[in-house]
Amino acid sequence: RTCETAQANFSKLEAARAECDAARKQDIHHLEDELGKCIHRLDHHDTKHDVGSQELQHARQQAEEQLAQAQVQNGHSFSELQEEVRRLHVSCTENCSMATKQVEWCLDGILQKMQIFRVSGNSERGVWMSPPFEAVGVGGLYLELRMLRPDEINNGSDHECSIDGSADCSVFLWAPAGIRLSFRLYVGGENAELRHVFDGVSPCGVSHMCCIADQMCRQDGSLRVGIEIYESSRDLVARDLEASFESRSGSKKAPEHSHSTSKPALEQTRNTSKVAPEHSRSQSKAHVVPVQSGALRAQQYFNHRLMELIQSQGRGLQELVQRKVDLVRS
Repeated sequence: RTCETAQANFSKLEAARAECDAARKQDIHHLEDELGKCIHRLDHHDTKHDVGSQELQHARQQAEEQLAQAQVQNGHSFSELQEEVRRLHVSCTENCSMATKQVEWCLDGILQKMQIFRVSGNSERGVWMSPPFEAVGVGGLYLELRMLRPDEINNGSDHECSIDGSADCSVFLWAPAGIRLSFRLYVGGENAELRHVFDGVSPCGVSHMCCIADQMCRQDGSLRVGIEIYESSRDLVARDLEASFESRSGSKKAPEHSHSTSKPALEQTRNTSKVAPEHSRSQSKAHVVPVQSGALRAQQYFNHRLMELIQSQGRGLQELVQRKVDLVRS
């Protein structure tokens, strides 16, 4: 009986164990299915992540290229803006200086500078340049004063551009290329009238002007060096004309043609319309853009002696009228 009871209990235990094993197998299969689904989801997420990374990298490259292009365009625009500002500044400066006839440069302590030059003997220390100035619509003008060495002073009488053989200084004017000036240079009370076409490389002036000790101010020891411009003219090529037009109008577009038509052109148009009306209608429908060609050259001219000439002519006419009146009375 004990064996039967034990065998029955053992059978029950075996049946319970089989049930537990079956349940475990079901759980394992369920876990395997869930794990497969998770792995599939992870693979799908990895694929989407790779695609997203590629798209992000491509978008980043495009953004960097667009940013580089924008930087280049902004750099060009900024350079053009700077050039326009420079042209505007030059144009305003030239317009403001059109009425400028005379410019004077004052040198203080000229005796001390002469002594330093005599003691050192260095020719570079005997050359002084004025600050740049503008006059009669021309910028980039300079005055230059040079001290002469003793050997140059002795040879002053043989020089073609000398006024005084015992002079110890020279005065020159620097100007841009293409400028034609008629002007008067003066140092103290000594002056010289000159006319020159500048090339932008060499100045124009008087090599032996005067003796500085005789022309300096006795009260403060200063020296006055100046220029008085009588006439000025220069040629403007197409590049300068475009820059001047752009700086004044603020537009780079060419002016449109006027709607007015001259009489010969109008007659020619009427004759053409009578002969071939259909051809003229077809041409009128199409918008014809005129093509600019050729080069422009203009000349600017300023004369500050116009009033003096008018006054001199007026005085001459008055003298002539007075002589005729005196002749009639006599």
